[in-house]
Amino acid sequence: MNALPPYLLKTPPTKLTTLPSGIRVATEEGFGEIATIGVWLDAGSAYENVFNNGTAHFLEHMAFKGTTNRTKQQLETEVENLGANLNAYTSREQTVYVAQCVKKDSERLLAIIADILQHSELTKSNVESERDTILKEKEVVEESEDELLFDYMHAAAYQKSSLGLTILGEVENIKSIKRSDLLEYITSHYTRRRAIVVAAGAVHHDEVVKMADKLFPHLSSNTDIPAREPVEFFGSEIRLPPKGPLAHVVYGFEGVSWAHPHYFTFMIIQTFLGNWDRNMGSGKHLGSRLADVVSQNELAHSYQTMSTCYYTTGILSIYCVAPPDNLDLLTYEVMREFKLIGERLDEEELRRAKNKVKSSFLMNIDSSMATAEDIGRQVLSLNRRLSPAEMFLRIEAIQISDVLECLDQYFNDVCPVIVAMGNLEKLPKYETIREMTNWNTQK
Repeated sequence: MNALPPYLLKTPPTKLTTLPSGIRVATEEGFGEIATIGVWLDAGSAYENVFNNGTAHFLEHMAFKGTTNRTKQQLETEVENLGANLNAYTSREQTVYVAQCVKKDSERLLAIIADILQHSELTKSNVESERDTILKEKEVVEESEDELLFDYMHAAAYQKSSLGLTILGEVENIKSIKRSDLLEYITSHYTRRRAIVVAAGAVHHDEVVKMADKLFPHLSSNTDIPAREPVEFFGSEIRLPPKGPLAHVVYGFEGVSWAHPHYFTFMIIQTFLGNWDRNMGSGKHLGSRLADVVSQNELAHSYQTMSTCYYTTGILSIYCVAPPDNLDLLTYEVMREFKLIGERLDEEELRRAKNKVKSSFLMNIDSSMATAEDIGRQVLSLNRRLSPAEMFLRIEAIQISDVLECLDQYFNDVCPVIVAMGNLEKLPKYETIREMTNWNTQK
């Protein structure tokens, strides 16, 4: 095992404090003049049902419509005059309100976020105006092939779970969500025990703790926390009519959660699968056999591999954009790739993949915003943050046998999710694709 690079040992620690109220504060103290500060909430579409689906996203949209202390214009002017950036977003399991500013203004920005979370006005007129905005956003999403297919992939894979719901919600829900629904969601989900105040960059932990202790007296004290139950993965398929000349196909496989022992092994496998598009030219020197085969045989215009993790499950997916006539050969190469990875794997290939995973990780925490994102996600998912040194040690500990075990367990003789759009005459039937995953019958 290689020794840890000296710079990893100098990485500032992540400090974590739980206030008497139940709110957690997590920080990484850095240098410079820029701070990132915000609130990460254990709330998203995965905590909804078919009747209120879309509420979390709708509420996030209402964030900047004004509070009982600040009008919309006052809120926008205050943030703009400080030269700061204030943003919010919703995912399936998390909702985030975050700001980036010069360090002297960090308390003021956190006070604005606290005001939004505790005192949003949610007037009927604002709800109605934002409803139109969200409906237009829904139209844009449904015109985007990749976003549409990934929503369908979740719907197919998680048929009995709220993870299968879309983040925006269905049109009927968006049209029917009321102010009372938003208030109920705030009381149930925007709670002290499900909130983490996160700060990174030019911040001091003790100061952020004092801010958090002072600024959130009215956050809901509801102590109910939904259990994180195991989620069943369903192998299935959805075929959609074409929207253009190219076919869009997602091949999805059951993956692992953030906390799973195979989390880093999946990152290694994702690296072996790689990514490619025509603008990159030849895939010969990308370290991926699949990229080389796809590029040399012109099987697709592009493909992208993603390992998406959630609290208790995950999906590894390969999203391809390809000429319809190539779908049979493309599917064959994708399905046999996992067996070939295992057959060709040696110490040199594993070392190369480990280095790529490490580099990717370091590039993904190369700013205070990226660091805050990493802290918030990890503390919500794991109740702590793995240090860069610990991550490197875990990656280094992966052996060829670990990769082979993971490949066999998750990709050999399994039921994948297939979501496809386009002229699909050359896409094999689901039963055939299912059989292609059986290594004993592969040619």
